[in-house]
Amino acid sequence: MRRAIVTGSNGGIGTAICKDLQNHGIEVIGFVRKASGTSPWPEIACDLSDPDSIKSAFDNFEKKHGVADILINNAGVYHAKAWDQLSVEDFMLSMNVNVHAPFLMAKHFADRLISSGQAGAIVTVGSISGQIGSIDPSYAASKGSLPALTKSLAKAFAPHNIRVNNIAPGPVETKMGDSIPEDRKKSYKEAIPLKRFAEAEEIAKLVSFLVSDESSYVTGATFNIDGGLT
Repeated sequence: MRRAIVTGSNGGIGTAICKDLQNHGIEVIGFVRKASGTSPWPEIACDLSDPDSIKSAFDNFEKKHGVADILINNAGVYHAKAWDQLSVEDFMLSMNVNVHAPFLMAKHFADRLISSGQAGAIVTVGSISGQIGSIDPSYAASKGSLPALTKSLAKAFAPHNIRVNNIAPGPVETKMGDSIPEDRKKSYKEAIPLKRFAEAEEIAKLVSFLVSDESSYVTGATFNIDGGLT
């Protein structure tokens, strides 16, 4: 059985991703800031802003579950603050969770997977904000780094048959989407050709495709899933 690590598995998009992966017969383990004990899938506590916590979470995972062949970097930080409201700490937290953590997650994942001799796939959930900007500059800057990180890791991991891709959703009907100011939300919907936000399940289906054998020749790419906005 294939085995997936999903960060932020208790969020709107994360939950949808986990359910869709399970529907494809994939075992799912969530990395969350605080394990609830009531999740439909096993959870491991992991503070993505702390490199030591990430390493400990992988060590814990390996003891309990062995080696994963799928990694979904889904967790992210969005402050919904304008440039003049963001603190240095806010900005650094966005960069740590949205950029540094996906790199460290990929590093620990690949180290273990390469040692096992297995093929694998990584998908990182970015955002079109990395291309068009955001009211929260820290969010846009961090998400804008992911296509370059994806291309770099895809080239590095290709000899080991580990594929790396990035998806860039537009606004999604989740709690994070609800944090978008109402005037911004209205203008977004007016600008989106499909005139609506995505459902989390629509994002999950793209993730499941990118970790499947049906996308076996796809690596280093960023896929916009935004209803035609970009």
